[in-house]
Amino acid sequence: MPNQRISELPESGPLYFNDVPFNSIYTESSSVEASSDWFLMTARPKVSNEKISFPNFHRSVLSDAVYLNTNQTISGQKTFTDKCYITKRANVTSIQDPTSSGDLSGIGFIGTTGLFENLLAGTGESGNAGCDVTVFDSALFEGDMIIGGTISFPGEFSTDDFSTLDLRVTSGTQIMNGVSSTGASSFSHDIDISGDTMIDGSISTSGDLSVHENIFSNYNQTLQFTPDHIQITNDTNNFIDITADNIKYKQIINVNESNVVNLSDSTPSGVFHVDGTGYVQNINALNNGTYRQFFGGDDESMVFKSQLQSGYREFTIDLPKTFLETPVISPNLQHVSGGFIIPYIISDVTNKDYKIKFGEDTNDHDFVLHTTAMSPSTGQYSTNKNGIQRFRTEIPSGTTSQQIDFPQAHNLKPTVSITIEAQNEIVPYTISGVNTNNYTIFLAAESTEDYVLHTISTEYDNQRIS
Repeated sequence: MPNQRISELPESGPLYFNDVPFNSIYTESSSVEASSDWFLMTARPKVSNEKISFPNFHRSVLSDAVYLNTNQTISGQKTFTDKCYITKRANVTSIQDPTSSGDLSGIGFIGTTGLFENLLAGTGESGNAGCDVTVFDSALFEGDMIIGGTISFPGEFSTDDFSTLDLRVTSGTQIMNGVSSTGASSFSHDIDISGDTMIDGSISTSGDLSVHENIFSNYNQTLQFTPDHIQITNDTNNFIDITADNIKYKQIINVNESNVVNLSDSTPSGVFHVDGTGYVQNINALNNGTYRQFFGGDDESMVFKSQLQSGYREFTIDLPKTFLETPVISPNLQHVSGGFIIPYIISDVTNKDYKIKFGEDTNDHDFVLHTTAMSPSTGQYSTNKNGIQRFRTEIPSGTTSQQIDFPQAHNLKPTVSITIEAQNEIVPYTISGVNTNNYTIFLAAESTEDYVLHTISTEYDNQRIS
C-alpha cells in the first residue's frame, strides 16, 4: 500500500448481496456517461486492498433490482400488491390465477382494449378449427358486442346461456341447431337458422330472414314452408294454403258492412283491399245482420233517358237492366223547345219496364223522358240503403191527403222526389211538411182508385245514386 497509488491497485471482482450470483454476467450501460474511469477502494482486513470501477460497484449493490432500461431476463415468482401498468405491448404466454376465486377467474380482469389472435373461454380443451373465439360455458356481455365477421353457434342459441344488451353482427349469422329467445333479437344482416326457432319476444331484421322449414307458435299454430306450398295450419288443419296457382281458404271469406275480413269466429278486424284484378267464386256480405251471397252486378240504380214519339199518349219504357226486385221509379218529362206541359202518371211497374200515361197525345218529337230506377231500400239486393231511401206506399181510394213516413229517420231534413202509380186517373198533387221523419201528400181531388206512391228521399251529404 505505501508503495502503490490507489489507481494502481488490482481490480476487485463483483460484490454479492447473497450467495446467489445473480449479477455474474455484467451488461455495460447504454449511457455515454458511464463513469468507467471512476474507482472505489476496497479493503480485506489483513489480506489486500483493491479497487472497483463505479459501474461494477453499481451492479454489485443492486443485485436484485429491475433495470429501468436495457434488456433483462427476470425469473422467479413475482407478486404485485398494487396496480401494474404496461404502457406498451406485452407478449404473455399464459395468464393464470392459482386461486378459485381470484381476479383472473372471470370476476375482475379489466382492460381498455385487448387484441387476441385466438381466444378460448370456459372449461373446454380446444376450440373448433377456424374459430377465433370459442366460449365453452356461458357468456355475458353487459355492453355492445360487435362482431365484424360471421358469428356461428354450433349448438343451441339460448338466452339462458347467452346474454347481451346489444348484439350486432355486421356480417351473416349462422346457427346450426335450435334457437331460443325470451327477449327481442335484432339482426341487421342475414340470419340463417337450420333448426327449429322458438321466440317468446319479438324478432326484427332489416336484412333477410331465411327459414328452412317451419315457424311454430305457442298455440299449436304452424307456418310451413315447402317447395310447392306456404301453409298456415292449426294442428292438422290447413287454414290457408298458398301455391303458385291460387290461395285456398278452409272457410268462406265473410265480409261485413265495414269491409272487414273474418276467417274465423273471432271479432273481425282489418280491411280487405284488392288493388288490381281479383277473382272470387263466392262472397257473402253482411246485410242487416244476415249474411247473404253477393252477386256480380248487384241491384245498382239506373239513370237514363228515352226519346218519345209524336202522336201517342201511352208508352212502355224498357229499363236498361232487369232488376232483382220491382224498382222505385222517378220520371221527369222534358220538352226540348220548352213549349208544352202535359200531366202524366205511371202504371204497371215491373222489374224490367213500366208504362207512362199522358193526359193528351204528344204532338212532336221533342219530348224526352228522364227516368231514375232504384231497387227499394227494403230489397234484399239493394245498395246504399241509408244514403238514399226509396220505397213505395199504398194510398187507398177516397183519400185527399196522407202522411208518408220514412222507413228510417233522416239526420237532416231530406230532399224528396215522388211519383204516383195508377191505372187511369191523373190527379194533380203537392207535398208539404217535409221533416226528418215524414212528409204529407195532398191530392187535388179525392182519389177514385188505389194509388201506389213512389218516394225517393236523400240528405245533401248522401246524394249518391248507389
